Amino acid sequence: MKIEGTLKHFNYSPRGGYEALILTTRKGLAQVNFHPGQATVLAARLKIGGKVSVKAVLIEDARGVAHPVYELACLEVLGKPLNLDPVVHIKGVVTRLNHSRHGEINGAVLDTGDFVHLKPHGAKALKLEPGLILKATGPASPMLFEGHRVVEAEKANGVNLLKLDHAKKAAKKAAKKAAKKAASKAAKKSAA
Repeated sequence: MKIEGTLKHFNYSPRGGYEALILTTRKGLAQVNFHPGQATVLAARLKIGGKVSVKAVLIEDARGVAHPVYELACLEVLGKPLNLDPVVHIKGVVTRLNHSRHGEINGAVLDTGDFVHLKPHGAKALKLEPGLILKATGPASPMLFEGHRVVEAEKANGVNLLKLDHAKKAAKKAAKKAAKKAASKAAKKSAA
């Protein structure tokens, strides 16, 4: 279904990010929900008070909603579909390191203000340090407090972090299996 209207405002999620567009249409208000990863693109492309044209699917709900609620299928700008892929390509200079709750380096804040999350094994593989030029690709979402983005890096400075993640998980699984096998052997020996 095609919906045209004016962007009244963005609707917030309980975590403080954008999760929907509230549009003023000829029939009244309409809410158009979207994937959290699309918030950065939508916030950059849409202006409050601007005209919006979307293709969306009506969400049937028997709870007595205040206005029709839709799920975004496609956003059009000047009659052409807009790519809402949340994957971004980002480049910047590392200004400071970020640490996990356990104290391991897990990412970096760039001179752009954006945070690139690499996970500890990714940060180690890249030998992350202030002053390093970091090029990363991955899904982005808005930061809750600072107006910048959080990028969940899948690739950084030519390193495929998804492969590193899979290799780490496989090694952990193999170590766990070996420990279980050793414990089983030890139990058999002590029982004999």
